[in-house]
Amino acid sequence: MTRVLAVEDSPTQAIMLEYVLEQAGFAVVMTHTAEDAWRLIQDREFDVLLTDLVLPGASGFDLCRKIRNSVYGDLPIIVQTAQEDPSDVLRGLGAGADGFMTKRDTPDEMIRRIRAVLADLDGGRRSEPPAHVRFLGEEYQISTARDQLLDVMVSSFEDTVRTTLRLQSVLSTAPVAILSVDEAGRPRLFNSVAQSLLGRARPSPSDRWIEDYGLVNPDGTPLLESDHPVRQVLASNAPMRPREAAVRRRGGVLTPVLLCAQPVHDAEGQISEVICTIMSLAELMQAREASELARHAELAAKAESQAKSAFLANMSHELRTPMNAILGYTDMLIDDIHDTPTSVMESDLKQIRTAGSQLLRLINHLLDLSKIEAGRMELVAEPFLVLDLLNNVVDSIRPLADTNDNNLYFEPGGDLGILCNDEGRFRQCLYNIVGNALKFTNNGSVTVRASRDGDGVLVEVEDTGIGMTEDQIQKIFDEFTQADSSTTRRFGGTGLGLTLTRKFCQMMGGSISVNSQLGVGTNFLMRVPSVPAANLEEEECLPC
Repeated sequence: MTRVLAVEDSPTQAIMLEYVLEQAGFAVVMTHTAEDAWRLIQDREFDVLLTDLVLPGASGFDLCRKIRNSVYGDLPIIVQTAQEDPSDVLRGLGAGADGFMTKRDTPDEMIRRIRAVLADLDGGRRSEPPAHVRFLGEEYQISTARDQLLDVMVSSFEDTVRTTLRLQSVLSTAPVAILSVDEAGRPRLFNSVAQSLLGRARPSPSDRWIEDYGLVNPDGTPLLESDHPVRQVLASNAPMRPREAAVRRRGGVLTPVLLCAQPVHDAEGQISEVICTIMSLAELMQAREASELARHAELAAKAESQAKSAFLANMSHELRTPMNAILGYTDMLIDDIHDTPTSVMESDLKQIRTAGSQLLRLINHLLDLSKIEAGRMELVAEPFLVLDLLNNVVDSIRPLADTNDNNLYFEPGGDLGILCNDEGRFRQCLYNIVGNALKFTNNGSVTVRASRDGDGVLVEVEDTGIGMTEDQIQKIFDEFTQADSSTTRRFGGTGLGLTLTRKFCQMMGGSISVNSQLGVGTNFLMRVPSVPAANLEEEECLPC
């Protein structure tokens, strides 16, 4: 049985690695540091060492070099990297590793790589002359794992090609002129915007950027040598701060531009080229003006919305006061005629009260909506018994069920306990949902179910009413909107009830969703948490 010493400092990775190796039939000893691995190598015999490169204390690179320079130098070593980074792989192989694998490898790939390394060493691969590899300015001597290394280099080359294609796409779609300039100020490449701005189809090796591309000072005078962006970057080895300049176009017309420059360094840290960007100041000003217009339009729309909300709030107050008086006097008249045979007058007064109540609900809905839009709606969190509230709502709305010959059922699920939230808005949401279900159901049933949902409450209202299509579901929560115009004509209503229900649910930190099938019925789910939402009024709340 192959004896494996594995070094991995991550507990999770260590457990996974140990499991994969044992499933493959290896005898595994796990450790977490290079120091512990070195002590185990001195005390016991192993057939292969598998080590992470990044470890606490001494690294995997240090461990490889120490083993190769000791009496245990023949021990096969496989290094493991987080990803196929050629630099880490080359450093590991240069430190003496015989192979490598990545943490992205599948279990089968890991086992295949381990067995391939052991088979290569049995075949005498380590006796081959080392290969000298230069990568990013560093020299490496690689004597093993050449096939694996070739795979990494091919993969790295593919990544480079993909990156180059992405950069070309960025260059072609960028809204500014972008040029790559060498240390002598000669352009190597530029994008389509630069072609249009500078009047050149492509850069030429003989081009001198300042002289041939018409770059001058904003007033048209020639740029000094000290103002040359490439010279400034080369002298300071730092980006050039944006400065204004101009491009002299055909016919002597000056185009004001904003000029920037950024150095690009090679592997040795030397500047290999300078990336320059040129933006037309006229286009920049147009973009700023468009942004400013958009901002003013947004502010105007916001002010208009606030004005509308203020108007609705004032109008609602003005209408509600006389309406309450009308309803109060109507109730007094109904009470006064109970003892007299005036059934016709009593019927008329009840119709007045019904119509007035509907109008008062509309006024209250408009007032609530205007408060929400104006940011003046305040919710108060208080603890209340959920079952008592639900029973009260169902009992008070039951007469509406009798109007359409519906059956109204209430099915509480277990102990509903206490909810800590705004009781009034919670009750209003229930009235809206259940009332809506009863209104759109005839000779059917409406079932109200409730259960605990973590710290909150889940309420389900299911009906066997007319149902809705997918298009109708998408807009039932919109303001002043019902399923369609025919629904409004047939059933009445303003389309504000469900709008307010969703807004109140969100303000209470909850949510509401709906599922429906045309001709079958509708199902509403309302979730309300026990913890007050951030925009509830901050008051002391009993633990729930």
